[in-house]
Amino acid sequence: PALRGGTKSSDDTGTKENPSLPLLPTIFITALSSIIEHSLRLLWCYENQRHYHCIARASEYYVTLDGHGQRDRHDVMISPFLIDGTSKNKLISLIGAPAFAMLSDLFASPSPDAPNIRSAVCHGTLDDAVVAELEELGQWAIVLNGCLNTNQTKQAHTDNNEPFLMDASCALISCLDLISSGVSGQPNMSRYEPVYSYTAMAKRDLGDILSKIDEIDSLIS
Repeated sequence: PALRGGTKSSDDTGTKENPSLPLLPTIFITALSSIIEHSLRLLWCYENQRHYHCIARASEYYVTLDGHGQRDRHDVMISPFLIDGTSKNKLISLIGAPAFAMLSDLFASPSPDAPNIRSAVCHGTLDDAVVAELEELGQWAIVLNGCLNTNQTKQAHTDNNEPFLMDASCALISCLDLISSGVSGQPNMSRYEPVYSYTAMAKRDLGDILSKIDEIDSLIS
C-alpha cells in the first residue's frame, strides 16, 4: 500500500479508463532515504549539540548518514563516535542500539553484499530504474487524461533489481518506524543481530573455517 497509489477502480489493476498508479519502488526509496537521512541529521545535531551542521554550507564538509567515500573528513550519523574519535555519538542513546545496528546494516556496512541503500540512491546505482519509473509514471498520467491507450504503454524495466527494491522499500518503512518509536521513548525493537558488520562477517568466516576443519577431520578419521 505504501508503494502504490489508489484509484477508484474496483480492483488493484485498475481499468482502461482509470488505470492504477504503477509500482514506483525506486522513487519511493529515493524519497524515503532522503527523509530518513535528514530526520536523523536533525536528531544527531540536537543530541550532540552540533546545530551548525543542520544545513549544508559551501566549501564545508557535511554530516552524512553513511560517510561513503570521505568518512575520515566529516561526522557520520551512524558512527559510534564523533569525528574527534573520543566523543560518543549520543544519537545511539536516543534511538536505541538495536535500531542503530539495523541502520548500520542497511546504510553503512563494509560488506559487498550489504544493501547500503543511501549510497545506491545517491551515487547512481539506481539511476536507470528511476528514469524508467518516471517514464512509466508519465505514461500513466497521459493514459489517465485519455491521450494514450493502455496498449501503447510500456512497463518500467527493473529486471533483477525488483526484489531488492521491494525489500529495501519495506526495510526503510521499518527504519522510520524504529526511529520514531525510539524518539518517543517506546522502542519497538529490543534486539537486533547485525548481518553485515565486521563482527558478523568474522563470525560467518570463522564458522565456515570450523566447518571445513570438521570435514577434514571426518575424512582423516
